[in-house]
Amino acid sequence: MNTETIQSAIHPNQNHPNRNRPPLCFVRHAVWPPPRWGIALETPPGVGMKNWSNEFIGVDWGTTNLRAYRIGCDGGIQESFEDVLGVSAVSDGNFAGIVRELRETLGNLPMLLSGMIGSSIGWRTTPYVAAPASLEDIAAKITWVEPRWTGLLPGISVLTNSRADVMRGEEVQLLGYQSEHGLTQYTICHPGTHTKWAKVRGGKVEDFRSVMTGEQFSLLKEHSLLKAMMHGRVEPDRSFLEAVETGWSGVELTAELFTVRANVLLSRLPECRAASTVSGLLIGMDLRTGLRLAGHDLIVVLGDPALVRLYTAAIEHIGKDCEPAEGATAFVAGMTRIKEMIQ
Repeated sequence: MNTETIQSAIHPNQNHPNRNRPPLCFVRHAVWPPPRWGIALETPPGVGMKNWSNEFIGVDWGTTNLRAYRIGCDGGIQESFEDVLGVSAVSDGNFAGIVRELRETLGNLPMLLSGMIGSSIGWRTTPYVAAPASLEDIAAKITWVEPRWTGLLPGISVLTNSRADVMRGEEVQLLGYQSEHGLTQYTICHPGTHTKWAKVRGGKVEDFRSVMTGEQFSLLKEHSLLKAMMHGRVEPDRSFLEAVETGWSGVELTAELFTVRANVLLSRLPECRAASTVSGLLIGMDLRTGLRLAGHDLIVVLGDPALVRLYTAAIEHIGKDCEPAEGATAFVAGMTRIKEMIQ
């Protein structure tokens, strides 16, 4: 059956605290209608409570987005759901209600959730697993909200004498990619709000660095003096690549950002290319951190296709090789492997 994308504006109960939330987006194979706000679907006694051998639901619930997948016995995506209702947007803390709606949409099945849903701003805080960490280590530290029915995955932490770092959610993709491809040594670049650069060795995340590239771009676009100029689409065009080279060279970022404004005002840079230039500067400096960690490793750029395209172009422009990869596929592979360890 062909997958179809259905965008539907849900009209929730007018008394629901999230009644003004944006439309939902479903990528589905068959099931309809979408969930109805405020309707709770309870788990029937004895149905699926301990049966992890069949289908299950894997959820990637970050700060700004929620993605959920009904995953089949063979590890394939049977149905998926996407929404901009990230953890930070759930103002009433009704995570249990949203989980019930996910089950109403995707099926009354066992569920594993990763990402910021297990953080201090999420449903329940799950402890970090210290690096080096494998999928087996993550599976051993699941926090069960409902015994063997609804589980929150831990994140991974690094703590040394010189620095600290944490991740939640990305680790499933990083190690899921390894379980798919069987590589023993590589570095993954996972671009996003907080880009992750992670060294993977023998099926374990050994070390990683986080870079606030995506968040910096958003702050500049929404709250800085540059915001009126940053309305153009970011593309890996000449302006972007030249800015990547500038950022990679180790310039003073704050000075170069003001130079973008000056170049537009003095007609040296078309305003429609300002966003690409700012993005290129930030990504170029991002690469300085990540490629220092990577050393001579194979570099895999994994995640959202649009961001993978930008980072791949940037890495290749400075003369490095890399392999692009799709984040959703790796996430499902990682979740499937963790599910197999529960049985």
